[in-house]
Amino acid sequence: GAEEESRIRSTRHYIRVMELCAEEFTSCRNFVLHASKGALTPRSESVIQARKALTEMIPVADRLGVRICVENLVTSLCRSWEEMETLCEGYPELHFTFDICHANCNGADVVEFLSKEGTRLGTIHIHDTFFGSGEDSHLLVGQGNINRWGEVYRTLIETNRYRGVFMFEPKDEQSAKDVMASYERIVDDFIKLCLTS
Repeated sequence: GAEEESRIRSTRHYIRVMELCAEEFTSCRNFVLHASKGALTPRSESVIQARKALTEMIPVADRLGVRICVENLVTSLCRSWEEMETLCEGYPELHFTFDICHANCNGADVVEFLSKEGTRLGTIHIHDTFFGSGEDSHLLVGQGNINRWGEVYRTLIETNRYRGVFMFEPKDEQSAKDVMASYERIVDDFIKLCLTS
């Protein structure tokens, strides 16, 4: 929030959620963070406020043994790699959540964005959308126009050295059968590449 009181309240809330999750889900290593709900004008104000919050949150995450993974978003912060980099500069303990749909609907090159995250990639969100639409569609893979999945998987393996969770984010109205078929196809393709790399 623009007001310091709002930022402090929000930061305290996030810290409490981190503590509760670390206590309840002891095997969970990643804490996905949406760095803001909206964007202030100018956007640099949002970055300043988020960095203040991160300065308070990082020592707590370290104490709890979890990694804060900042997610690239659609309408608020981290729409571009440059903004993500600015937000996280000087915080080597931060990791990234790569949401491929968010990058694609913001008009980013998904493979380039992913490559820049390197080995700081902590977790990924998989779904599909339409390039540059600005719409967070949450479609099944193949229903949008992200058509570089093979390159994405190869980048995950070779550049990011990723062997983590695939967080699948389809719309609620998708049938369970279609969701599982899509998910199994993704995992099969990824495992095949892992075995040949």
